Order: sequence, then structure tokens, then C-alpha cells
Amino acid sequence: MIASEKAHGLTGEEIAFYKQNGYVLAKGVFTREEAALFREETHALAHRLMSVSDPSVRSEGWTSGAKVTDLRRELVHCHNVQFHSAALARLIIDPRLTDRAADIIGPNVQLHHTKMFIKPPERGAPFPMHQDYSYFPHENHTMIAATIHFDDAPIEKGCIRVVP
Repeated sequence: MIASEKAHGLTGEEIAFYKQNGYVLAKGVFTREEAALFREETHALAHRLMSVSDPSVRSEGWTSGAKVTDLRRELVHCHNVQFHSAALARLIIDPRLTDRAADIIGPNVQLHHTKMFIKPPERGAPFPMHQDYSYFPHENHTMIAATIHFDDAPIEKGCIRVVP
């Protein structure tokens, strides 16, 4: 049975903020304990993918388990994590996430893709300023991105920055 009521939506203030600024910060969506479990799962997934000897799974390009090295910087990433981890597959359909997305784009929430990035301490590779919309244009301007940090991401660690 599909419930019509959302239990985990955004507040009216959060929706208004999104409409005015083009982003919203929803803190406390997952507990610290859940974040720790997801962090452990992402690191275990990275380890599994990086230890595979099949070059189609582990490569230097944008495929699952890729490790991009630039000078002494490091970035471990995986696209479409839901195909590699049951825990992360459940995460992307969790109502605490999907209800909030539906408040912004409406009830027809569809997944385009997922990405996992692990930036090791002191070696994490930066991302240059960019706009996701140009990479993934969509009718009705309803393409949104959700970023979930499983570690604290203060300014000193190079947190994500948003320009409204």
C-alpha cells in the first residue's frame, strides 16, 4: 500500500528557503549512529571494489571503484552505489530522503544516478566550482541533487559550498 501522507517532509520555512535560494540544508535527517554505519558501508564498498582485479570494475576513469590520483591528492568514487550495496540501496528510498525531495519537485521522484566520493584526510581531491544542471538537463527544471555527508564537513575540511 502506498501512503499518501509524508511523515518526513520539509517545513514550510525550508520550502520557502529552497524556492528563494535554490538549495536547502536539512540537518539531522539520519542519526549519527546511522551515519556511522553508512560511513562504514561506503568504506567497505570502496575496499571491495578496489580489490577486484577485473579492469572493467576498477579503472582510472569514472567507473565503479575508480581511484583518481592527481599529484598527492586522492579521490575514491563509485557510481550507482545502489547496485553494489543493499544498505545504500535502502538509503536512497528512505522516506526521510524521498519525502523531502517530493516536497521540492513533486510526488514523481525518480532516481537518475548515485555517486559515492571518499576523500581521505589530508589528501582529499577538491572539486572545482560547477553546476550539475548543465550535465543533467530535465524538463520542468525538476532535477535536484541530494548530498549526504557521513562525516562532519566543516569549512576546515573543505565542505561543499553553494552559490544561490
